[in-house]
Amino acid sequence: MTKNNHPRNVMRALFVSPRIPAGVCILFVFFAMGITWYATTLSSRQQPAPLSSTLGETVALPGIDLVVESVRRDAHGTGPLVPRPGYEFVITTVTITNTSERPFELIPLLSFHVKDAAGNVYSVAAVPSESNQLSGPLLPHDKIREEIGFEVLKDAPDLRMVFEPGTPAHDVALINLTEDPGFFGWIPWLKTP
Repeated sequence: MTKNNHPRNVMRALFVSPRIPAGVCILFVFFAMGITWYATTLSSRQQPAPLSSTLGETVALPGIDLVVESVRRDAHGTGPLVPRPGYEFVITTVTITNTSERPFELIPLLSFHVKDAAGNVYSVAAVPSESNQLSGPLLPHDKIREEIGFEVLKDAPDLRMVFEPGTPAHDVALINLTEDPGFFGWIPWLKTP
């Protein structure tokens, strides 16, 4: 091995006398700064507001129509499904229609949750299925109607169900689960407590 090819000399040559022109190094630094700036501004952008609706209204997401038909509360449960003390079941009847030309993977345990006014999040407690489809593909132009149950604090105010399909192409839906105040609900002094 010659003196110039010794590994110590090769490493010293790489770090002591660079063969890369200074202009290329400066361009690389500016390029790295630009990528960093782009990544931070992209991540700080706000997500679009969720699509909101109330009971009985259709939420039209890209490729999916979602309707929460009804909501009922059950403080007793049946069989092995009994809510914990201080909690009750909120059971929603949901209809989902695949309006696209591709199958849609439906996973209620991951796609649905309920939030209350205090910001508490309640995940799916039960899916009492009539069609024996707890999860799986929803074929193009197919429709499914399911009940989805959530265990929430008793008398939790302002419940909202959130539907997150879990794919980047789909928006988030937010459905108000509170009762319809009726015709005079917009007048503050006529609202019932």
